[in-house]
Amino acid sequence: MQDKKQVAFKIFVLLLVMTPYFSLFYQFDTIGALGPELEREANISVAQIGELYLAYGLVTVPVALTSGVLIDKFGLNSMIILSSIPISIGAFLITISGAQKPALYWLMFLGRIFVGLCEELTAVSY
Repeated sequence: MQDKKQVAFKIFVLLLVMTPYFSLFYQFDTIGALGPELEREANISVAQIGELYLAYGLVTVPVALTSGVLIDKFGLNSMIILSSIPISIGAFLITISGAQKPALYWLMFLGRIFVGLCEELTAVSY
């Protein structure tokens, strides 16, 4: 039987590893869930909300094609850690863009590109 400290450590590591994956899921869907508020508060049109989804999804295709090679070259652990940095940058850019009045659409678009870029790396890593 395993020691209680080992079990607690394994649960901690599991939560630590799964947190970025859950974060990516919510970062993808928040634009749609906040769509009416973005239209009303930030003066972002429905077409621009669609473009924000496009920014996220457009970069995932090239990354999906090359992520396996990157993981083989740099290692799984390194790629998970390296992909968390641009995800954090993207989330920060999206937050800053929404805090401005009016919202900075181009900054939100750039943040979605960062998040989409590393979402595929993280998804393939898991």
